[in-house]
Amino acid sequence: MRGMKKVLHNSNPAPVWVAIAILCLFLVSCASLKNWQAEGEFDQGTALFNQGKYQEAIQYFQKATDTDPGYYQAYLYLGRCYLNLRQYMNAVQPLRTAYRLAPDEFKKDVFDVLLDALFGAAISAVNQGDADEAISYFKEVLTLDPQFDKAKDELVRLYITGAGNLLKKGNIDDAVRTYSEVLKIAPDNVTAYLGLITAFIKSGDISRAIEAAEKANIMDPDSKEILRILKELIGK
Repeated sequence: MRGMKKVLHNSNPAPVWVAIAILCLFLVSCASLKNWQAEGEFDQGTALFNQGKYQEAIQYFQKATDTDPGYYQAYLYLGRCYLNLRQYMNAVQPLRTAYRLAPDEFKKDVFDVLLDALFGAAISAVNQGDADEAISYFKEVLTLDPQFDKAKDELVRLYITGAGNLLKKGNIDDAVRTYSEVLKIAPDNVTAYLGLITAFIKSGDISRAIEAAEKANIMDPDSKEILRILKELIGK
């Protein structure tokens, strides 16, 4: 009909921002669902944990961490389950993760539990005869807390035992390095100085043996053994 205009409908697709908004809503919904699932697993695990059913609780805390890898509380309680079961080596990794993920205001709570797990794992390794693994755990403890005296004493004991075995096998250089490592941890350890003296004498390095004996004499001036060794070395 004359005078009438044909109306054309806009067939252009929806604006890009609409698609982005829909995608964002979808992602938020997925994240919320995962959080809800993780919290559900965590709550079930916590209920069992509070009843002292640590072995049964483990699977729920594990599922919570699998669902939400950033859920530090789930890692913490997973580690605490293993700790209460005295499975110290199994406790270490989830507690390391919990400590890494925890907000600053909660790190102290995780820190103390992690130290207990690491120390327990180190002692377990000692009991299993795995000195290298024990040393690794003790060193990690001291990295976190340099004032942890029990860990320091145990590490020194392991090093000295290992250095003595190296001396018996004739591995002089390795023994020297190990005794020197002891003195970095415990600068006043006379036993390490005596080991160094023996190692230097066996290698024919009398000047370094004298130097070690003099330092040992300063650490323990009342030691007749050290004084005797020093006199003998100076007389050579």
